[in-house]
Amino acid sequence: MAEGPTGARGARRQHAGGFRLADRLTFRANLLIGISTLVLATGASLVLIAGRTARATTSALAGDLFRETSGHAATHARGFVGGPVPVIRSMALLGDGALAFDDSDRLAAQLIAVLPANPGVSWLSYSDESGSFTGAYRTPSGGLRVNQSRIVDGRTRLIEHDVTPSGKWVFHRKDDDSGYDPRSRPFYRDARAAGRLVWLPPYVFFDEGVPGVSCAEPVYDLEYRLRGVLTADFDLNSLSEFVAGLSVSPNSQFFLFTDDGTLLAHPRTRVVVTQGQGSAGKLLALKDVKDPLAEAYRRNLPAKAIDPHAGRRFHHFRFSHGGSDYLASATPFRVGDEADAGGQVWLVGALAPESDFLTGVRRGQRVALAVAAGAMLVAVLLAVWLAARVSDPVTGLGTFMGRVGDGALDSRIDIGGSREFRQLSAALNRMIEDLRDRLRMRHSLHVAMEVQQRLLPQRPPRVPGLDLAGHSTYCDETGGDYYDYLVLDQPSPRGVLVALGDVMGHGVSAALVMAGTRAVLRSRVTVDGNLAKVSATLNRFALRRPGRRAVYDDAPVFRGPGRPGLSLVQCRPRPGADLGPAPQGVRSD
Repeated sequence: MAEGPTGARGARRQHAGGFRLADRLTFRANLLIGISTLVLATGASLVLIAGRTARATTSALAGDLFRETSGHAATHARGFVGGPVPVIRSMALLGDGALAFDDSDRLAAQLIAVLPANPGVSWLSYSDESGSFTGAYRTPSGGLRVNQSRIVDGRTRLIEHDVTPSGKWVFHRKDDDSGYDPRSRPFYRDARAAGRLVWLPPYVFFDEGVPGVSCAEPVYDLEYRLRGVLTADFDLNSLSEFVAGLSVSPNSQFFLFTDDGTLLAHPRTRVVVTQGQGSAGKLLALKDVKDPLAEAYRRNLPAKAIDPHAGRRFHHFRFSHGGSDYLASATPFRVGDEADAGGQVWLVGALAPESDFLTGVRRGQRVALAVAAGAMLVAVLLAVWLAARVSDPVTGLGTFMGRVGDGALDSRIDIGGSREFRQLSAALNRMIEDLRDRLRMRHSLHVAMEVQQRLLPQRPPRVPGLDLAGHSTYCDETGGDYYDYLVLDQPSPRGVLVALGDVMGHGVSAALVMAGTRAVLRSRVTVDGNLAKVSATLNRFALRRPGRRAVYDDAPVFRGPGRPGLSLVQCRPRPGADLGPAPQGVRSD
């Protein structure tokens, strides 16, 4: 169904009402926004991808650094407590052949000789089944001291001597009843029950308030009866000094704890929560550390991290605290024999703010953002330049077409710019010239049509006894079809001459031939006197014309009531003639 003008305008209004914002902006604005958005999106994507890649790479590198440092700490701690174990086992196996178990003074001298060769050991001691105790240990000032006690009448008599560098013993102190019975201590009970070397859980050393751990090896006689227990004690304060020196970043910290959460070493926290005489000391638990970071670490520590059977010796994880992200790790290891499934499990904990590792990344991101901002500025300037280069010619083209639409066909355009725009200008100028020629021709054809239409009869004549009617419709603006009524006997017509003609061809040339033929016909019809002469005159006219376009004509004459009858002249081409009609005769009925 055809759509009327009103419907089309309504559709255009509806479409215009649904325009997007981009359709309402100028071409220059769209180009500027498009290029800037493209550059901004590309820059933002590159910065984001680069930031994520750098973050992932930094995290992986930090994990490797955590793994290496934690492994070093675990190796150091294992070596710290495991180094003297072969010495203890050798002393236990040698028995009376090497050690004077029955002579406390000689045994103390032997222990003093062994102690300097094992810097990680703070105590070497031997306790027997009678409750006697002989030990050698390092003093806080770095000296060596001998501790001897024996139970007499239910009372533990203790005496201590300092050992000078020359080997001389100097009295230090004595206690008539220290209350110490080694047989009741965990190291003695566990070694006697296990029948082999055992490691005791960390504890506070009796009468010193120092955190430590002990390994104990039972000593048997030749009949495999228990004689006593050899022990080596390790002061864990040195481990705190060691972990304080570990670092993977400016704000990182390392600490050591057991699988049950007992804190063994921390760079800034005393691990002895209760310090007192005798067995009153107590070690601090990780959950009781007054360090929010340590608490956050404990809450986020994976459960599988404390299980050495989980198949992994290093666990890397993240957590957040106080609005900051932290990288952390846990490295479990066994103290003593790795094959001892019941042995103690210690862990090296490590944490550091992620920002310590991302400083370079963030600096790079700031540089990238600055570069992106510079690229954005360059893109905006480029977009402005391109918009001017493209939109100005387009705007000029729109203005020019508006003038042409208003009828200014003598306008010319030269929008300049690139080669394509120059070619467009030349094509438009040629198009306007052709349009002017076509409009002039159209106007001329319209005038010719009006002239030709006026040459045809406006109405049929009134002839008594005849009813006349005629009509001609041209397929083009002009043509060679022709009919006419000629009333010869005016003012009282008794007949009418009807002329019918057809010029070969179409268009203006045929119309001109028709107009000339009509003029000749009208001028000669009263002069020649009969139809045959008129037809011959018309034929001669046609043959003298340039191009010699043929005219075929039928000219009947109708007579009225006073002169009944019909005369007909028919013009046909002569046989063998190339063109041009000739009169063939007059017939009267």
